[in-house]
Amino acid sequence: MWLAAPWSKRAKWWITGIGLGIPVLAILASFLLLLAFPKKQLSISKDAVRRAGVQEISTQARRFCLNVGRCPTSVIEIQQKGYMGEIPVDPDTKANFFYQVTGDEKDCLVKAVLSTKEEFSRPCTSSYTP
Repeated sequence: MWLAAPWSKRAKWWITGIGLGIPVLAILASFLLLLAFPKKQLSISKDAVRRAGVQEISTQARRFCLNVGRCPTSVIEIQQKGYMGEIPVDPDTKANFFYQVTGDEKDCLVKAVLSTKEEFSRPCTSSYTP
């Protein structure tokens, strides 16, 4: 019988209940999307840092090879000899930090840098001056 009289108290409560539920759900959904967005940007910036780190380590390994005359055995050796420098965190902001390789990343980066053995196996005839 309450359907026949939509202006009754019960019908008004039912309509306003749905009316409040949809905006609240929309607000919660948008809030959850906003929470997920910075995580994606953070992972993108971390990937950029890793790519820049591998490129920097590769460049320093080539410098090491030209100066010393042999292939570096590890990233730690490159760092101990003073070849490690700063790399950009974000290409837009140009913020820098000293890249330190720790844990499992070390093995991964060493493999990425030293995977092109033919480049390092050539005899080093000239010295590199920065």
